[in-house]
Amino acid sequence: MSGERGGRRVWFNAALGALVIIGAVGAYTSIGSKTQAATVSRTVRAEKGVVLATVSATGNVKAPTELAVNFETGGTLTSVTVQEGQKVTRGQVLATEDSVAAENQVKTAKASLASAQANLQKLLDGMTPREKQQNAVAVEQANASLGNAEKSLAATKSVAKQSTASSTLSLSQAKEQQKVDEAQLASDQADLNKANKDVATAQAAYDAATAQANRDQAAYDSANATLQAAQKQQTADSGDSALHQQEQSQHQTTLSNAKSNLQTAQQTQQSSCSSDPLGAACASATAATASAQSAVNSAQAQVDADTARATEDQKKATANQLAVSDASNAASAAQTALSDSKTEKNTAKSDLTSDENTRDADRTAVDNQKTKLRTDANQVETAQANLGSTEQQNAQSEQNAQTAVVNAQESKKSTVAGNAVKEQSASAADMANAEASVATAEANLATAQTSLDQATLTAPASGTIASIGATVGGTVSGGGTTAASSADSTTGAAASTPLFTLVDLDGLEVEAGFSETDAAKIRIGQAATVGIDALPDEKFAAHVVSIDTLSTVVSNVVTYNVTFQLDNPTAKVKPGMSADVDVIVAQADNAISVSSSAVQTVGNRSTVTVRRKGEDVSVAVVTGIKGDSSTEIVTGLTAGTEVVLPTTTLTSGTGGLPSGLPAGGPPGGLGGLGG
Repeated sequence: MSGERGGRRVWFNAALGALVIIGAVGAYTSIGSKTQAATVSRTVRAEKGVVLATVSATGNVKAPTELAVNFETGGTLTSVTVQEGQKVTRGQVLATEDSVAAENQVKTAKASLASAQANLQKLLDGMTPREKQQNAVAVEQANASLGNAEKSLAATKSVAKQSTASSTLSLSQAKEQQKVDEAQLASDQADLNKANKDVATAQAAYDAATAQANRDQAAYDSANATLQAAQKQQTADSGDSALHQQEQSQHQTTLSNAKSNLQTAQQTQQSSCSSDPLGAACASATAATASAQSAVNSAQAQVDADTARATEDQKKATANQLAVSDASNAASAAQTALSDSKTEKNTAKSDLTSDENTRDADRTAVDNQKTKLRTDANQVETAQANLGSTEQQNAQSEQNAQTAVVNAQESKKSTVAGNAVKEQSASAADMANAEASVATAEANLATAQTSLDQATLTAPASGTIASIGATVGGTVSGGGTTAASSADSTTGAAASTPLFTLVDLDGLEVEAGFSETDAAKIRIGQAATVGIDALPDEKFAAHVVSIDTLSTVVSNVVTYNVTFQLDNPTAKVKPGMSADVDVIVAQADNAISVSSSAVQTVGNRSTVTVRRKGEDVSVAVVTGIKGDSSTEIVTGLTAGTEVVLPTTTLTSGTGGLPSGLPAGGPPGGLGGLGG
């Protein structure tokens, strides 16, 4: 029914919003571009129904009981009889640990109890003839022990004298060896000093020979370069001379051919001009002869030039031969000098190496001698310590031997006195001690049996195995069963991992932190609604079971933890899940209520504005519960009364919609009329 009324209110609100917009637009159209302000009046009906006030917070699901289950004492895990997620009952076996040590303790305790009981029975029965015989044997043994102790004292004194003399001799020999090694060190040091001087002299000679060899190498390199240059020039000039000779041969052939041509031309001229000196044939032959003569002259000039050049080439060849010879002699001499200087350098190097080897050998000898002296000092110190230790041990041995004699004498006296006591009847004190020993042995046996029983771990309560923290064969710690902290259950962190975590999943709870203002409104037993983040489509009823007395402060924000019992949990809800909690802190049923925005309160006086016959009238009211969106009216209104809400001013601009209206439609909150 309330759903139908809500639907009618939504429809009516939409219609009213449309009318307001139409009126505003009409006013704006009639005014034009002038700026105008319009006041929108809104009303709602006072309704009868339920007024709820709630507070909300977030938290986590937790188990009401979470136990860390361990053995009482640590040991090696030998078996695990349950699995994670398995439900167990109180007293059910969960695991066992190695019980060999506990079993041995039980056996030992039983043996001790039997011994104590036998001693008590012995006191009750008194001394037997066999025990009297044993007493006589004990006296004989005491006499023998005294004789042995006296002999041992005499032998100890003799051995002490010999060991002291031996230690004294060892100390004397160590000191003598130290003096001999000190003298040898002085001799080795003198040899080392001389070897150092010899190395310095050989180094200087080697450095000088190296410098001379370097200079001779440079001279040889220069002479060799000069020889190579002379040989290169000789080769080049020889090639030029061969080329010139080839050209001269060619020019000689040309000259020979020119002379032959001239002779032929002269014969032709003589023949032509003898018959007709003025004829054309004569003139042509004369010109041919002149041309042949010119060719002969040109070829002759070339041959003459070749002859002059051949003479020049011969001079160069002679000069080159001399230069090569001189450079070769110089290079040979430089090479000989270089060979000699290298020989001297190698000799100097050999001398230097020999001196360095001698020096190194002397240095090694000095180092070895120093090491030996340190060894000698240690041996002297050790011999001195051995002598002191020997004297101390001898004194201690003599004292121990003397003490052994005294102890043997006292033991004999004690044996004789003990025999006399044994022959007497048991005293009340002895009986009391024997009985106390039996009681102690019985208590030890009970303790050992308890430790053996604790090697089997049973469930301390019914619940579900949430985790298993070890595997068979591993070492587990003790500590017994303790309650897991809430911080561990919500964050999953723990200082140490228990062998089993046992939780009660049949009564899950939610713990949430509320602000100090909201926490003051919460009471034990109040109803709540829980939403689980992992289950968005489900809601769970709950009620308050506890409120923390002490606050929790995080980043200067004060909260109080409140615990809620889930009334209808399902298997899908798990400890640690995030949850949202809404708590009903106040509720008024069948109450008259209006929107909280319609109530105006000044001091202790509250009023609402009602509309009667078209006029708005202020009416005094008495308010009750202020809910999340509405306020209870105890007196002053009746259901159906039309109540005026705060007005909204709409301002029109120079164009478009009035500026007081949102672009998407009429102002919100226009609904609520009717009922």
